[in-house]
Amino acid sequence: MVWLSWWGLGVVVVVVVVVEAVVVMVGVVVVFVVGVVMVVVVVVVVEAVVVEAVVVMVGVVVVVVVGVVMVVVVVVEAVVVMVGVVVVVVVVEAVVVGVVEAALVIMSAVAEPGWSGWCAGGVSGFEVDATP
Repeated sequence: MVWLSWWGLGVVVVVVVVVEAVVVMVGVVVVFVVGVVMVVVVVVVVEAVVVEAVVVMVGVVVVVVVGVVMVVVVVVEAVVVMVGVVVVVVVVEAVVVGVVEAALVIMSAVAEPGWSGWCAGGVSGFEVDATP
């Protein structure tokens, strides 16, 4: 009988050890699964941060490109305005030159001998005769 009780106690100890081993293995599996899930979560979060950083960098590049395009547009507009100013100056200069030429033509016509008119004495009723 004593042998049976020791044998029974040995069986109980073996069963307890096996159950503990199973519990430990289940715990290891649970910890492993939780670790894998955490790694996946960290990878997803890091990927989201990287994607957000890429989106921000693309946004910065777009803003820089738009800024450069705007600067180019402003420079082109300034050149167009300067060309317009030059054209206006040339036109005004041509008008002034035309007026001066017309005045010179009129003055040369007035100064010609034998010309009579309102500038050369027609106002007073006398005809100008500059012939020698």
